[in-house]
Amino acid sequence: MREPIIRPYVEADRDGVAHAIDELQRVEEIAHPGTRRLGLAVAEAYLDRILQRAEERQGAVLVAEAEGKVVGFIAFRVNSHDSVTETPAYARYGYVSDIEIDPDWRGSGLAQRLLKAAERHFAELGIERMRLSVLANNGRARRAYAKYGFGELDLELDKKVEGE
Repeated sequence: MREPIIRPYVEADRDGVAHAIDELQRVEEIAHPGTRRLGLAVAEAYLDRILQRAEERQGAVLVAEAEGKVVGFIAFRVNSHDSVTETPAYARYGYVSDIEIDPDWRGSGLAQRLLKAAERHFAELGIERMRLSVLANNGRARRAYAKYGFGELDLELDKKVEGE
């Protein structure tokens, strides 16, 4: 197989990216049952949201294409907030909201290439930090992100609310 090219999303990629989002939702639902809404209608609505956020917040959606097929994608944007306690580098940062690799391409280094493309984008904007979130039970993704150099910053804990 030829090495995938990484390029900006175009509307012709919609079906491929929506299917990748649906696949990501299914993987996350397996990791944490009961947490994800599934189906292409959900995936398409979510794609509209990530495209809008990328446009509004100096981000982008990039696709990895091999032999005319979308085999991965990454969505990212700049997040910022006023903070009394955080330094400017931590209050304004690059955020990778989504990354998905086709099962046939997992382990190929494609995720690392997509992350590098996002990092270059942030560097061009003068951003010093890059963040992403990963589900606790998604060991494969956690290993890939650690390999790229991500480390834990915050741990968000979850508990079901019990009645009296």
